[in-house]
Amino acid sequence: MKILQVFSDENEPKVLCSVVEKEGQTKDILQIELRDNGLHIYKRNMDDEDHYILPPVPEIDSLVKEIIEEVADELSVEAIVYKYGQDNETEDLVLAGTWHDLEKLALAASKHAAVSADVESKVIIGIVKFSNFIQAATLLRKEDSFPIMQVFVDFSTDPHTVKLYNEMGQLIENRRENLDDFEEYVKGLTNEEDSVIVYRESIGRSPSPTEVKYSNGETKYVGVIFKYIIGFNPEDSSNPKVKNKRRLSTIIRATTYLDRLSEGSGVEVMIGNPITLDQLVKETLKIKRRIRRTLSKLGIQATDINYFGADESILKEIKDSNPWMLLVPIGFLVVGSTKKEFDEFASRIVMGPTPDGMEILDEEIKSNLSSMFVGYLASLEEALILYNDIDEEVSKDE
Repeated sequence: MKILQVFSDENEPKVLCSVVEKEGQTKDILQIELRDNGLHIYKRNMDDEDHYILPPVPEIDSLVKEIIEEVADELSVEAIVYKYGQDNETEDLVLAGTWHDLEKLALAASKHAAVSADVESKVIIGIVKFSNFIQAATLLRKEDSFPIMQVFVDFSTDPHTVKLYNEMGQLIENRRENLDDFEEYVKGLTNEEDSVIVYRESIGRSPSPTEVKYSNGETKYVGVIFKYIIGFNPEDSSNPKVKNKRRLSTIIRATTYLDRLSEGSGVEVMIGNPITLDQLVKETLKIKRRIRRTLSKLGIQATDINYFGADESILKEIKDSNPWMLLVPIGFLVVGSTKKEFDEFASRIVMGPTPDGMEILDEEIKSNLSSMFVGYLASLEEALILYNDIDEEVSKDE
């Protein structure tokens, strides 16, 4: 039996893969590392080694797993065995906490944009919109590998959080300031007239669907995407409840232009209950059970489906939380009759409603749930970094 063994380092952002042949011979075949300029992939084939660099994305787990599964397909292995740390076997890929630092990921993505740019200029400015509220920039001289400066901005705080790093990666400034135009702000950090901006956008990456083949020859493309409604609650009051989940799911589908799930294709929106962060694992499992029941009716085995946006390695790191920080998890079960249709549905979910749609969704959430919740569908990473920033500010005030 030919097996691909995946070893995930528990301390460093590094994954090693080796193939075990039927005869018992083991050979290192793949290494994935996160560095300050991107995701480094080393693929070994016979005596050759292929090395390439990809820009990091917010859903880094999905990208790493996609690379592993691609190699598994190329090698025609019969099974993938995942191990985390000291040979602890896991059901799925588990990455160390260092992989999930959104600030480092965003800065690495911006450096990748600057380094990989094929332009002629003394100074190259790589700017990345890493999520709906995070942007980063790297200012780089064409002939250098060390940046002149790097900038990270979190637009979810008021005022915005602005961090500046020097060429050695040391934090030299951390302040609050509202920036109307991030691009103009970054350009103002260099006196070099011969400069060019390279812009990249990391948001909007879609999950990989599972192909489900039926006995009649029909194929469906299926996957699950989790998003979260962010909210707050005074410490002396009980958690609010969603008054009408069916109506809220209808509004979410309408503002993201999603068709309701039918026999052929569409999207089923499953809304959880408002909970604190430490209850998130339990609540997402409830939604997954509802999804499995729906998939069973469609004749689909739930074990084969990719879940996107509910990374258990992140969820399990949440040990406790402030009682006034709340999330409402939402599971989007996506079924496409073609790969293109699945990707279109997934893209609309990942990108979220248009500005007009966000206003409609915000009004509905405030009337159906609570005025303390925001009409924005956040990723898990976005929600956690926002809560972390707020928690730090509250701790300072105390």
